[in-house]
Amino acid sequence: MMTLVNNGTDFPLLERLNVAVPLQETSALAMYSGPQIGIHVQQLAYFALSVFWRASVYRWRGPHGGIIWHSLGAFEEPIRRYLLGEAGFPADVIVSVTACTDRGSQGSFYTPCEIRGHAVTGFGMLARGIHFRVFVGPDIPEQMRRVCCITSGRQAILRGSCHRISVHAFAHLHETSRPSRALR
Repeated sequence: MMTLVNNGTDFPLLERLNVAVPLQETSALAMYSGPQIGIHVQQLAYFALSVFWRASVYRWRGPHGGIIWHSLGAFEEPIRRYLLGEAGFPADVIVSVTACTDRGSQGSFYTPCEIRGHAVTGFGMLARGIHFRVFVGPDIPEQMRRVCCITSGRQAILRGSCHRISVHAFAHLHETSRPSRALR
């Protein structure tokens, strides 16, 4: 994972996507086949699921005193078994990976959070220019299933601006954070 994120000088995942031919492209988003461009999508999905699973089974203390915890509910156990190599990729789970083209997202990180206002239960996380989303449940629309980096036939990786998503996440963080006692 660390070899693909923006390191402040290079952004290997985005650089690879920028020279590849997309499978589909709109003005806002392009879709690529991970295996066709030499990306091990299984490793990206494993990384994402391991972080989201940890945020489900343990309450982390955030950097500003808040608690980071988001339950995966009934999907916690199937994801645990997948991570341990005891079972295949869980049914009714998708992982989408987006290489962010906007500079703000490329230099930022935010911890796992619930995606609110969406019809499907989902969680998001940003790691230095790579935005991960995990959706769980039997009600995941086919359109969303087509961008899963594991279960879609193309093992999709997306390229596009994550500016709107990042601004929304950081605004929520700003609203809910409190000054450290040491700074008072």
